[in-house]
Amino acid sequence: MAEKTESVRLQPSLLREVRKLVEEEGTSVRDFVNVAVAERVAALRTARFFEERAARADVPAAIELLRRFGAGKPPLSGDEIDASAGEGEFVLADPAPRGREP
Repeated sequence: MAEKTESVRLQPSLLREVRKLVEEEGTSVRDFVNVAVAERVAALRTARFFEERAARADVPAAIELLRRFGAGKPPLSGDEIDASAGEGEFVLADPAPRGREP
């Protein structure tokens, strides 16, 4: 079965930018567009996966599990909870690697 191709028209300003990038990268507009679309599809599929997974989550059970396994053990360096955060709030961790073993 032959693959069906689709023609896509880009805005002139966008096409100019793409042409600059592909010239720098030594690739073609076709390859650039294919990779860009593949990356976007992957991002959307990943977001959908996590949305579906989160919908099945049992947060109270997960918190209880964490409390049970962490009972009597202080947090490892970098795992502390920010005291200013309320219950259920997420706090972004320091992005620097901690260099510790699990």
